[in-house]
Amino acid sequence: MVVSSDIQNQLNNLIAVVPITTDDVENIGPFEVFIQNTPETGLDYPSKVQFIYPMTIDKELRLVDKQRLGIASREVMEKSKSA
Repeated sequence: MVVSSDIQNQLNNLIAVVPITTDDVENIGPFEVFIQNTPETGLDYPSKVQFIYPMTIDKELRLVDKQRLGIASREVMEKSKSA
């Protein structure tokens, strides 16, 4: 999940991301947010976003076909502010 600002995403090749996992989604920790698998999110399985593991990636090397794979709902975005 991309967490860097839109301006950084446009102007810089490096962007900030956090991983999404399907492991142990029954237990959501204080630095995690549950995200449902829907056509909007583009996820195949219920997952959780792990904000405890932020990293920087080169968008030219890592983003698949430079397109969005899914979109987080406003509810997920609000929960991510406190994770």
